[in-house]
Amino acid sequence: MELSKFIYEYVKNQKYYNEKMERNYMRKHNYKKGIIIIGILILLLPFVNITKAQEKTIIVTSPKEGKTIYLGSEFTITWIPPEYVPYVKILLFQEQTQITHLDMYLENLGEFLWSVSEEDFRIGDNYRLKIIAFNLESYYGYSGFFSIKEKPEISEKVAITTNITIIIIIVIVLLVIYDFKTKKRILRLIRRIRK
Repeated sequence: MELSKFIYEYVKNQKYYNEKMERNYMRKHNYKKGIIIIGILILLLPFVNITKAQEKTIIVTSPKEGKTIYLGSEFTITWIPPEYVPYVKILLFQEQTQITHLDMYLENLGEFLWSVSEEDFRIGDNYRLKIIAFNLESYYGYSGFFSIKEKPEISEKVAITTNITIIIIIVIVLLVIYDFKTKKRILRLIRRIRK
């Protein structure tokens, strides 16, 4: 009995010892793996561009939310040009649907003069522009929502007011000229009388 108890204790201790050795080996092995992984990350760190998500956004400054752009006019689109992006493309959306592109390969100078021609664009609301870094689709920004409308015609009241203003200016100029001639005549008359 004693021998079996001894063997039982020996096997139990051996099993415990083996498990302890295995845990120690795994700790050391995992520790070495961790050091290797950290070393690799440190070596690769200079090659990884770590930036915030905000910095990967193009900030479109114009058109702003609620702006109205008129057909047949020119409008300057502006954005803050991100560094290290040589070219951008500008797309026109209505709601979530892409309508057209304004330019697909534009030098990234921070502005673009957009000719809003009546043939190419429709009157409507909820338009917005998307400016995308060329060959880097994840680097983009949206403008505020804007409307495209017809150019307002000059109303008759504005035309009449303009005509009246022109007539008043002409009358004032004529009175000044007439008054100047009248003053000259009076001064001549006074000189004759003094002689």
